[in-house]
Amino acid sequence: MMKIIRKINNNYALARKRDGEVVVVAGRGIGFGTIPRYVTDESQIEKIYSGVDRNYIEQMGEMPENILKLSEKIVAYAKKNLTKKFSKNFVFTLADHIEFTIERIAQNMIFDFKGYYDFKYLYPREVEISKYAMKMIEEELKIKLPESELGGFVMNIVNSELKPSGSDEDVNFAPLISQITVIIEKYFNLEINRDSFNYSRFATHMIYLLRRLKDGKKTSDDNRRIYEKLLEEYPDTYRCVDEIARFLEQNIQSKLDENEMLYLILHVNRLCS
Repeated sequence: MMKIIRKINNNYALARKRDGEVVVVAGRGIGFGTIPRYVTDESQIEKIYSGVDRNYIEQMGEMPENILKLSEKIVAYAKKNLTKKFSKNFVFTLADHIEFTIERIAQNMIFDFKGYYDFKYLYPREVEISKYAMKMIEEELKIKLPESELGGFVMNIVNSELKPSGSDEDVNFAPLISQITVIIEKYFNLEINRDSFNYSRFATHMIYLLRRLKDGKKTSDDNRRIYEKLLEEYPDTYRCVDEIARFLEQNIQSKLDENEMLYLILHVNRLCS
C-alpha cells in the first residue's frame, strides 16, 4: 500500500512505497484529499516514476498539466518504438522543452535548424518520434510548430537516451560547469541556487553543449537574425556568455559558434530570471 505524502498538483503527488522508496505517482485527482493518506485503491495510480531528480519534482507543480500529460504520451510512444533505455527524467525534460518551445514561438523566435537534415540519416527513428511529438502538439494543443523545430525534439530524445557504458564523462564536466556558474555569479553579482530547477536545467544544457564540443560536432544553422536580436535585447547576457566562451576556448580548446552562443544566451537568461 502506498502512502501519499505530498501534493504536487491535482494529478501528481509524491508517495512512499512499502519499501520506503519515495516516487512520483500520476493519476486523476491523486493530489486531492487529506495528506498524508494511504491509497487503498491502487487503480487510482496510473503511472509511477522512480528516481526522478528532485529539481524536476519541484518544477512539476508549475508545469501545465496538459503539457505533462502530452509528454507522457510521447515518451510512451518513444519507449514502444525505440529499443533504448531513457533517463528517468525524460517525461519532465521533454515537457520542459515543449513548454519553452511554445513560449519561444509565441515571441516569434523561430530557429533555422538545418542540422535536421543530418539527423534524418543519423537518428531516423528519433526523427519519426519527433514528427509524432509535433503532430500530437498540433492535435492536442492546437499549436502548429514550424518544421525547423523538429531538430530540437530530436536532440531532446537523443540526449535522454542512456549510454550503455554509463555517464562517467558527464561527471567529468562538473568542474567546468561549476566554474562557468561562478563566472555568471560574478558577472551579475548574484548567488545561484544550485538546488533549484533552473540550475538543474542549465547544468543539463551545459552537459549537452560540452558533449558536442568534446565530440567535435558543430551546428550549421542560420539564426543570424535571432542572434543579432538577442545581442540588442540582452547586451549584458551576451558579454557574460562571451566571457564563458573565452573560458571554454582556454580550457578545452573549443570555440563556440554563433548558434551555441545563441542557445547559451537563452539559457543564462532563464537561469538568472
